[in-house]
Amino acid sequence: MDWLSVPAGRDEVTTQWLSRIFGPLQSFTIEQIGEEFGLSGSTFKVDLCPIDAPRRQVAIKFASYDPTAREIMFFERCAADTPLRLPDFVAGAVDHEADRGVVVLEYLADLRQGDVLAGCTRAEAITLARMLARLHAAWWGADDAATSALAELGDDTMASGPGIREDRLGPFLNRHGGSLPWSMRELLEDLPNRLALAYQKLRMGPITLIHRDWHLDNVLFAPSGEPFVIDWQGAAVGPPATDLARFMVECLTAEQHRSYGSEALLTYVEELARRGIHRPMSDASQEIGHASLRLLARIINWLGRTPPDPPGSRKEALGRNILHNIAMTLEAFSMG
Repeated sequence: MDWLSVPAGRDEVTTQWLSRIFGPLQSFTIEQIGEEFGLSGSTFKVDLCPIDAPRRQVAIKFASYDPTAREIMFFERCAADTPLRLPDFVAGAVDHEADRGVVVLEYLADLRQGDVLAGCTRAEAITLARMLARLHAAWWGADDAATSALAELGDDTMASGPGIREDRLGPFLNRHGGSLPWSMRELLEDLPNRLALAYQKLRMGPITLIHRDWHLDNVLFAPSGEPFVIDWQGAAVGPPATDLARFMVECLTAEQHRSYGSEALLTYVEELARRGIHRPMSDASQEIGHASLRLLARIINWLGRTPPDPPGSRKEALGRNILHNIAMTLEAFSMG
């Protein structure tokens, strides 16, 4: 949207800027939300008091250029044909030179945010697995104009993936090596080769439109239990297993995974079949194993940072939780 400038942050959200989107305003208030849940960018709730219209609330998200461009493109090109409940897109703009962007969305009030650390109930897991299958089925093959631009945004989902940074593996092992199961420590000795093979296998498989960040912190539950999936900054064309692995690792606790993880995966496969896409459970399981190796590389780079996340912080707890669940998922889908 060329007519909309991109504020550098909260302090540049003014009545004049908001009036370009919503018309004349009497006043507005703004407050940051989701600070404990957002790992990149920042989000604010804005209460608007227009001069000639009813009060309304919106969410304004600030992030760097690439994720904002992705989210805008998703809402403009793909959201209408995506069979999920989504917040309404209001406006968005990017500034490539300044490497920043802004998205304005409907504010979803009175909803409960999911929590990766708490996991979800059996009913929620089944619902989310079914929703994920509907998303993937709607864009299976991803060869139309709506998704082509997303595939061209330079994303690494298909061509390669994150390697292990040389300065991260040592600190990671010093901090977490003693808590890793033996199977994981053996895997780490040959991880570069295993990663290369995993990427090769994923490239040979199906592609679709993927969310890339399908975890519970990005799910809002209505009082009826209906989920809204938010944060489409990672939207891309890639292997469906990318989302499936995130679902297994970051929507279910270890106990939930053991109790109804297989049931959720079966729900996903059956929902695909109902929509004309027949994928054997064995194929889906193998692909989850390959995609989980990609998650392992990412979590090593995360947990090997210097300085590490503060002890006792939510980010520190998230890192430990995700590492534990990746180990369990790899054991179930690729090493067992």
